[in-house]
Amino acid sequence: MNIIILGAGRVGSVLAEHLNQEEENNITVVDNNRERLDSLLNRIDVQTVWGEASYPKTLLDAGCDKCDLMIAVSRTDEMNILACKIANKINSNATKICRVRSQEYWDYREMLDTDSHGNNTIDSFISPQRLVTRYIDRLLETPGALQSLPFANGLLRLIVVKTRTGGLLVGKKILEITHHLPEGIDTRIVAIYRKNKSIPTDGNVVIKENDEIFFIAETKHIKHMMCELRRTEEPYKKIIIAGGGIIGFRLAQDLEKKSYSVKLIEKDKYRLEAINPFLSSKTIALYGDATNPKLLLDEHINEADTFIAVTDSDECNILSSMLAKSFNTKKVMTLVNRPEYVSLLEDSQIDVAISPDQITISSILSYVRSGTANVYPLRKGVAEVLELIIPKKSPAIGKRLDELPLGEGINVGAIIRDKTNCIIAHRHIVCEVNDHVIVFVINRKLIKKVKKVFGTI
Repeated sequence: MNIIILGAGRVGSVLAEHLNQEEENNITVVDNNRERLDSLLNRIDVQTVWGEASYPKTLLDAGCDKCDLMIAVSRTDEMNILACKIANKINSNATKICRVRSQEYWDYREMLDTDSHGNNTIDSFISPQRLVTRYIDRLLETPGALQSLPFANGLLRLIVVKTRTGGLLVGKKILEITHHLPEGIDTRIVAIYRKNKSIPTDGNVVIKENDEIFFIAETKHIKHMMCELRRTEEPYKKIIIAGGGIIGFRLAQDLEKKSYSVKLIEKDKYRLEAINPFLSSKTIALYGDATNPKLLLDEHINEADTFIAVTDSDECNILSSMLAKSFNTKKVMTLVNRPEYVSLLEDSQIDVAISPDQITISSILSYVRSGTANVYPLRKGVAEVLELIIPKKSPAIGKRLDELPLGEGINVGAIIRDKTNCIIAHRHIVCEVNDHVIVFVINRKLIKKVKKVFGTI
């Protein structure tokens, strides 16, 4: 596949690194910053074009007339939108993905999407803020989870959880799971990380406290599995949000429609005045700085179930989250843009570090991978879980899962058949055409092998 990436920033660079590892992809990155392009070339073997991404000549120099896919993730919404429209004039057959951050553009994306003849010019708009909001929503629905990733339109989820004392399975073997689950409930552990190292997931492995467990189950059965692995956490009710930007504002609007009690703290007085009329009485909007310990104590931070820091400053998010945790807030989630900060938070008291870049990249990868419905990079992008669709001529059709030459580091978690039938993966399950297969790989270098086995390349 010939792919053009507009923008060599964090998202564009990481996307290029991901996609470049797949031999069938030819990547060209466009940016007007030579230093960014040079830095990228020092790390990976891709083509680069220096110039403004929205200029027709730049797009032609990048090979837009022959590309299969163009991903616009440059520094501004306007450049992304204009570049996609010009690219459509050059090559209407190419798939065009456009990142927009502004809510105004998102609200009128249908208007931006069509030309004077009513034809679509942009195949997909991606809003990082909305993706992050949805990501946080799912975490709040699953108390105790570090990640909650949906598959098959939400029928299944991959849950990441750290085991704690009090979990029924801590100190027991994986094969004992079935003895504790109610009849009709099934699950599969696809990965275990102990002290940041992957360990086997065969039935004789004993689960220990502080293991990071990746398991797949039907969404309606998640709570039962959570009880097995850690002490049950009560549903979250009292939420404090630091930051009234697009993410904080939209999150508050979403949560107030449910049974949450929400407080939103914003230090920009004019921003607070702008959003307050659009919040219901279920949300208390407060003017102040979330890094101020007195303000947090005055608002009874110690009684909050969850503190979510989503300001536009990583430093403010980290500091306010550490303060919240020091005041015994049950769960703390922190929005972090700089990847080096995410690494620093791994062994801290902060429960969940949220990376908008990784969430955005996950959404884009689903468009790029042929025969793939969902893709989620995990553990800083080293590991990955994906939802593959078995094609008609797949060599896997008619074979049991234990007959497939997958090897170490690859785990099939589940199969979705006929769109609604969820089958947890066991060795005797036979693959059929159009099955959606959920596969976990401990290293994304194994993806090529996975795709070969299931015939998606």
